[in-house]
Formats: sequence, C-alpha cells, structure tokens
Amino acid sequence: MIWPLGKPDDWLQHVPFPQPTAAQRDAIAAAAKELDALRTNWLNPPEWTKTEVLEFPGSADGPWKRYVHDPNAKGIGTVRYPRVVPKDADAAAKLKKRTLTNLYNDRPDGHYWYQGGFNPNAVWALIVGAVVGMVFVFVPVLHFLGAFAWFIGVAAGGGTYWWLMRRAGAGAARAERARFKAAQA
Repeated sequence: MIWPLGKPDDWLQHVPFPQPTAAQRDAIAAAAKELDALRTNWLNPPEWTKTEVLEFPGSADGPWKRYVHDPNAKGIGTVRYPRVVPKDADAAAKLKKRTLTNLYNDRPDGHYWYQGGFNPNAVWALIVGAVVGMVFVFVPVLHFLGAFAWFIGVAAGGGTYWWLMRRAGAGAARAERARFKAAQA
C-alpha cells in the first residue's frame, strides 16, 4: 500500500514534542512525588495503619525481584514484602471507606468534589466557550473574527472555568495542601 504522507511510523518524527529542561523535569518529579504522598496519606493514614513484612521464598528474576534478599546460586532468596494493614478493626472499617473514588468525590468544599460524576463548573465553562465561539460565526458583523472563533471560545471557556473554580473554593484546596506540608515538616 502506498501512503500519501509516508509511512505512519514517520509521522511522529515531524511532531515537535516539547523537551523539558532539567529544572522542569525536577519540578514535575517533585509535584508528582507530593501528589503521591498526599494520595497515599489520604488512602492509608499513618494513625490507622501499620506496616507488616511478609516473608516467603522468591526468584531473583521474578516479579518480586526488588524485594528478594540474599539469593542463593539458583537465584532463590527470601522475599521481604512490606504491606500496609489496618491497626485494628475500627481502623479497618474506616479504611474501607477510603477509596480513590471517595477521594475525588468526598467533600463538597474539597478541590476534587464533583456532582453525579461531572464537574458543573466545567460544564458551564464549556457552554460559555461554545456560545462565545458561535457568536463570531453566526453574527454577520463579527464574521471577520470567525477564523479565530475557536481560539476566542477556548480562551473564554478557560477563563470562565478558572473564575468559577476560584470562586468555588480551589483556594481551600491550596490551604489544605499547605496544612499537609506544615504537618510533614
């Protein structure tokens, strides 16, 4: 088969993917590490959990290889796998309610709270962006901006979303993250 634009594998060679600087990579890694710590701390609070170490034989080149200690000549060693378990029955009952779904749907004043599986602020922002974009296409006086309707609509929708989320309490989420950082220090 002859491809008019070359082979599909060649297409990505011409896409200018961004090349982050070392500082940007470090900032992304730090943000990801912080997010993981926040999520892990919410899912398994230290006051409700303890760490148990499971020990069993395992292969040094199997799925447990990073936990294998002192392998013999055949590559079989002792797996020491740390796992987080509830401290008691009360903590186990509380931890059953701690799921990723509940993390993002838990508190109405929280940063990740949604109603019925959608973010109403995002829906309003989408409507505003679409209406603003259509105005430039359907109003004859504004046809000269029709070529830019998509960009103007995206900017209007993005600005609306930013404003609605600020108004709805994204600042409270920042304060919550600051309290978590202060508790970690």
